[in-house]
Order: sequence, then C-alpha cells, then structure tokens
Amino acid sequence: MKKYYLILCAALTLAACVKEEPKNEMPQVRLEFDVTVTQDAPTKAVKTDFVLGDVIYAFFNNVAVNATPKYATLTYDGTKWSGALQGGLAVGELAASGETMSAVYFPFGTVNISNSGDSYVFKGADGQPIYTYYSCATASYELTTAGEIATLTATLNMTIPDNYVQFFVDKSGSDYASDGKYRLAVKDIRPAACGSYTPAGGFAITALDYSQPMWGYVYDDLGVLFSGQIDATAWSSASERRFIFFETGAPAKSATISKTLASHASVKLTNVASWPAAVTVPTSVDMGIYKNNNPATGKTLLWADRNLGAQAAASFANNNQDYGFLFAWGEIVPYFEADGWQASWEMKPDMTQAKYYWYDSVAGSYSKYTTPGDVLETQDDAASAYLGNGWRMPTKEELEALWGLEYTQHIEKGYTVNSNLYFPNAGRRVGSATSGRTYYNNYWSSTIQSAALGWYNYGAGVTSENGERYTGMSVRPVKEVLAISNLVHYWPFNGNTNDAVTSGAINGTNTGATLTTDRFGNANSAYFFDGTDDSIEVGQAGSFESSDSFSFNVWVNSTGGGNFIRTEGGGGSWGWFVRFVGEGKIQIWEGTYTSYTAETTESYNDGNWHMVTFVRDASNNIGRLYVDGEEKCHYDMPSGPQPLTSAYLDYLGSYGSGEFFHGTMDEVRLYNKALTAEEVAALYQY
Repeated sequence: MKKYYLILCAALTLAACVKEEPKNEMPQVRLEFDVTVTQDAPTKAVKTDFVLGDVIYAFFNNVAVNATPKYATLTYDGTKWSGALQGGLAVGELAASGETMSAVYFPFGTVNISNSGDSYVFKGADGQPIYTYYSCATASYELTTAGEIATLTATLNMTIPDNYVQFFVDKSGSDYASDGKYRLAVKDIRPAACGSYTPAGGFAITALDYSQPMWGYVYDDLGVLFSGQIDATAWSSASERRFIFFETGAPAKSATISKTLASHASVKLTNVASWPAAVTVPTSVDMGIYKNNNPATGKTLLWADRNLGAQAAASFANNNQDYGFLFAWGEIVPYFEADGWQASWEMKPDMTQAKYYWYDSVAGSYSKYTTPGDVLETQDDAASAYLGNGWRMPTKEELEALWGLEYTQHIEKGYTVNSNLYFPNAGRRVGSATSGRTYYNNYWSSTIQSAALGWYNYGAGVTSENGERYTGMSVRPVKEVLAISNLVHYWPFNGNTNDAVTSGAINGTNTGATLTTDRFGNANSAYFFDGTDDSIEVGQAGSFESSDSFSFNVWVNSTGGGNFIRTEGGGGSWGWFVRFVGEGKIQIWEGTYTSYTAETTESYNDGNWHMVTFVRDASNNIGRLYVDGEEKCHYDMPSGPQPLTSAYLDYLGSYGSGEFFHGTMDEVRLYNKALTAEEVAALYQY
C-alpha cells in the first residue's frame, strides 16, 4: 500500500501544455505535467512531494455521468505527469474552452470508482469510504488542437479540503504494521470521506457523526496518518479534549490534550505508545461457561469482573455501582454522563438513529450486519477495541448460558451470578438521557437477532426490537482461553487471602502482607511482602505423594528476593520450593536426601510483573520452570521423584521463619497435574 502525508495548506500546482500524436486518425490528448509543490516551511511534515505511481483522478463538468465512469487519470512517473482517458472518454466530448474540471488524489491504497445514479462513487479496495484525500474543487481548462495533436492545458491546486485537519502519530519506536487497523477518536472532529462526484455539484463528502473515530493510514515505517473534519466553532478556543488511539488487537490508549485547531492544521502526536490505557483492565472470572456454550470447543470463557469502562470491580457487597460506559451497538465511542468521572470523556453526549455508524440515513436502512446470526467484527466490538488481548463482547449463546446460572436479585441494584459476578442495573441511554438505573439490567450481545439484534436482561431474557441499535447499553467483556482442568487451589487475593476453589478450600492466614494494586491497576487486589517478616500460611496445600504430578503458578513483581512458595516437612520429607536466588534468577527445587534443582540464566527481579510456573511431571521424571509462558529451564529426576508427603506447613512469601519475599504477589494457583506447554501459555492470557 502506498502511503502519503502532506502538510498544512500544501498546494500542488499542476500545469500542462501537452501534445499527443494521432491514433487511428482521431486526435488524442496526452497529458504531461510539470509539477511544482509549494509549502509553508514551519509546517513541513514527513513527506513533501509526490512519488512514482501516484495517480490523480480528473473529472469534467461538461461530461455527463455514464454507466461506465468517464474520467482522466494523471500518473506521476517520478519527474512528470502523463495522462490517459478512462471509461471510453473521447477528446470530442471535452469542450474547447469555458468549462471546468475537478480533480482528487487518494494517497493510500486502491481506489474503485463506480456509477450510482447521477454520480460517481469512490470506495477503497475494502469497499469502505476513503477518509484521507486531496482535491481541486474546480479548475478551468482549455483544449486546443493543431493538426492531429490536441493539447489540454490546466492548473490544478491539490489541497486538503476546507475545515479538514490531519494528525500524524509518530512511530516513536513502536511497530505500526502496514496491515494494521488504527483509529483515532477526538471530540468535535468527524471522519469525512470524498464520497462521490457529480458534474453539477462537484465532490460531495460522506461524513460520520462528530467524535466517531477517524481511520488511520500507515505511512512507511514512520507512523500513522488520520484526517478529519473539525467543528470550526468548537475548536476556535482551547479546551481539554480526550484523544483515544485504537489499535486492533491491542488495548486502546488515551490522553487529554488542550489546544486550538484551524482549517488545514497539521498536528504531530508523539509518544502515543506511552499514553495510559483508555480504560481500566478487568480481572477475569471463570464461570464454567465454554465458548459459545459448547464444551467441544475446548475453550473456557473468562468474564470481566466489571462493565467496560468501569474503574473498579462491580460488587454489591461493597456497594460498588460503577456502571461503566453505555455504548450504541457496534459503536466504540461511548455516551458520557454529565457527572462523575465519565464527564471527562465528553465524547458523545447524544446520538440519533440517523447518525448511527452503520445506518444509511438516505436509504433508510442499515448498511452492515443485516443477517440474523451476524456477529460483530473485531473493529466494531467495543470490548475488543478498548481491551485488546483477546477480550470481546459475549455472543448470544454465551450470555444465555450466563443468564441460566444461579443468581441473586438485589432489588433496584442488580444481580449477582453464582455468588461471585455482579451485574449492576446500569440503565439505558436514548437520546441525551440515561434512565432506568433502578430496573434496567441491559447488556449487549455481539449477535444480531431475528429482527435487528438482542440485548439481555435478567428476568426478561432476550429482547429484540427493530431500530434500537443506537440505544446506549452496557458491555460485559469476555475472553476465551484454553480450558484447564485440575485446579485444586486458587488464591486471587481480591481483598483477602481466601481460596476461590470452594471444594477443599484452604484459606490463607496472613502475617504482615498488605493489600496493594495488581498488574491491572486494581486496588486491594494483590499482596505486598516487605521482605522482613511477611508471609501467608496455606496449610498443607502443597503436600503431594512422590508419584504425584502438580503445577504451581503465580504472578510476582519484585526488585528483591526470597521465596514465592516453600513447603517444609519432617520424617525425611523436605518438600519443594520456588524462589529468587543470586541476582534475581528464579530457582525450582525439590528433594529429601536426594534433591533436584534448576534455575534461570536471566534475572527477573526487575520491577516488572512476571508469571512464574513450576511444573512437576512425575510421570516423565522432569521438573520445568516457565516464566511469562515460556520454558526457561528444567531438571531431570534420575533417581525418580522424591517423596513430598508429611509437610507440616506451606508458606507463600517465606520459608516459615526466613527467606522472606520482597515484592508483590498475585493470583496463586495450584493444579494436581502437570500442565502442558500449551496450558501454561494459555494461563499467561488469563
């Protein structure tokens, strides 16, 4: 894909006085252009000239719209422009003088031009409008002939349209793939494409609503270009506006920037890769539901502990009614509330059906997702757009499975499912008002239903109504991962040291460790150990027979050392442990009179979060250590597995009375089987 980035008020002057030799006794026009690019030095951007193969499309106002589009193409060969007539356009159809022409240049990708009634329509290779372009609205031309040679003379000034601005996201060390999908949403700026051309009216734009995300185009290895049309009045004075940068498959980022903008402005956005996450990343909860409610998929479904956009986990017990954002179906820019933290977003206070992203107000019908059973694409899935990393909206089947579980209704508040997943009554948004926060428990599915689409409401099941896509409702994200069995203990550290596996649960006894934020930034969702005397006792959770296989998994963040877990026993049984050694290397060990051990070659006490997994595979006489989902070292058991029974006590964060861990620990899991490499990799996605 060719990429192109022009500058503030860039003007391209194309002057042509071209002669063409006759063919078949019919004079033809050969278009040759001497190109001059004028620019304002202070706004000079990454590219200031045309490149080989660039094409300008020229249309003539005296040539009627034809079933086969008629126009001229001007192609740059690196030094000059050459012309060709397309669609059967003949020289005889051009006027000698007194007429005008219009020209448009699309710097990215392939352009398809088709007939639609009395106009020509422009679309990209993907069938979507093209939002970055340069045009010459009107220019006079003259056609002169000398014998069998005709000469077309014209001057074309190619500029970005009035009230358009451009944003260039500087690469700044980030890897922007040429086939990536990037979008940028900014209040009071809207995507506006060069939609069509008519001889009488010239070029017409196809615009979305203000605050809808602009599509980005990757320019070589330098970054991404976005173009949009501003509300000139709104941008005439400086005010803080939220910029949201979306990258398909990755978490969205956002920043608040204060500035003014005028027509034709060009803005470079730097360090976007360092912008904070646009929304708080949720913690995942396994509700025992499979992908599409089908165990044969082998994928279990993890549910977010909060609505999309909520800052904290939803909890009836803690009276946390953080509703999160309300979205129109298929939209990724949320409605905002006039009060609370959402007011700082101030992206989209109102929306009607005519402004809906996939609604054609002229045709009066939806232009996408029209077949029952259609599921939102990743780019239109709000959960995927904001969270990336496999998060998405649940399908119809998945929400139905959730709604089929045991639940408790909290009057005028919400519902708790299986005692551990709370869904607040977040209400719904129609027009500029939110209503029903004491009784509407509406959550979008990603699936189109028999009429238009369905939302889900406890007590009411599936509701399906026509024309309701623009209603603002809640999104509860899900993530599908490989189903992993044989979990016997799980300490998520969500406010306490309780074991989340209720059958045979061993709740931890905390000595000194303090609650802190987890790797997602959630408060009171991990434990900090001071390295002096803190530990959490977990009974005999790690006591196994010599022939037992098991797996231990934990997330740690440390700049010090100490034990992650250690079992201590007696009677010739000394157990096993996972700990830091040396300069932050990680060691695994098991033994009695014979011991086996292995340690990493790299250090991991670097102040970053790491997932550490110890797999004891007794059947194959091997112990493996994984860090961040990848195997780093292992030990063999030439004398066979050692007996690990009769353990007195097991500790997280210490060796009972020593080797105290210094750092933060979270999400401790223990399985009574040897996890496979695929399962460890799946755990890294939890």
